[in-house]
Amino acid sequence: IADILDYLGVEKVYSDASYADVVVPRTVGLSQADAQSLLQSKGLGYRVVGDGAVVTDQIPSQGVSIPGKSEVVLYLGAEKPTEQVEVPDLTRKTPGAAEQALEKLGLYMRASGVTTYSDSTISTSQSIAAGTMVEPGTVVEVHFMDTAVQDYAANGNIDSIH
Repeated sequence: IADILDYLGVEKVYSDASYADVVVPRTVGLSQADAQSLLQSKGLGYRVVGDGAVVTDQIPSQGVSIPGKSEVVLYLGAEKPTEQVEVPDLTRKTPGAAEQALEKLGLYMRASGVTTYSDSTISTSQSIAAGTMVEPGTVVEVHFMDTAVQDYAANGNIDSIH
């Protein structure tokens, strides 16, 4: 059925609850252990920057909606970066490469489009244009498609879709 939906051009939606958006809780003022426990209970990962006993800042901020299983950066006595970062061009990147490019800059990816990835899955568009300056912690929606299915449909080779 999934292949038929791709052939018909019907966009699939992620239904895996573990990747559903999660609202980031407030961790500022909590101990590192309490902050980590809170994030884990929400299905979020974490990364610690700096030394200290108490969370002094976080990226993304409290109340921001990010994809489940994303990583929240906890600052312990360290200064949170204030300079903006440039959104990279994610066109024609694999899901892994797009996510890695965004994570390197402190940005988050929300994927849309196909629900299963293959070697022929690439990004076709992004919600924030390449070159735009944004705050660290910004979520960029990236749309993916399977080019193999599109190639089969374009060539009229319906028998090859399986």
